Amino acid sequence: MEAEYFPPKEDVILQNETPTDLFILVSGAVDLIAKVDGHDQVLGKAVTGEIFGEIAVLCGRPQPFTVRTTEVSQLLRLNRTALMNMLQANAEDKHVTLDNLFQQTDGLLHSDWLHGGPKGATQGMLAMKIALHANLETLNMVDCNIRSSSYEGETTRILL
Repeated sequence: MEAEYFPPKEDVILQNETPTDLFILVSGAVDLIAKVDGHDQVLGKAVTGEIFGEIAVLCGRPQPFTVRTTEVSQLLRLNRTALMNMLQANAEDKHVTLDNLFQQTDGLLHSDWLHGGPKGATQGMLAMKIALHANLETLNMVDCNIRSSSYEGETTRILL
């Protein structure tokens, strides 16, 4: 993981690019910007402690918005390969880490997932969450069986 400083008005990630790094905002602030009718529109802000770039890193999907600093900002950069190696090496922490990262993505997770998910949640539930924006490679990387059952006994069906 590398610490970097960015000046104000610096684009860290561009909309529609697929970065190989995710970022943790240590200090400063960034705007989350999307092109709407050819004009930049601020969709939100990220502040100290927040993460961005995780959609592309975890799912191989293009970044849905540009991330631009609004003040001098210190960011920690974590490469996808390093993250995946860490997840593979720490099986016990893998699901907690992934759940925390997926909580950051455009409201993909509902509030009932904030404290570890419903009682009895299984890898099937994690597979369903990841599948919202993932591909088979990502599912295999986190050891999710796409043919598993949910905690209610239903077969998990994932259309990719």
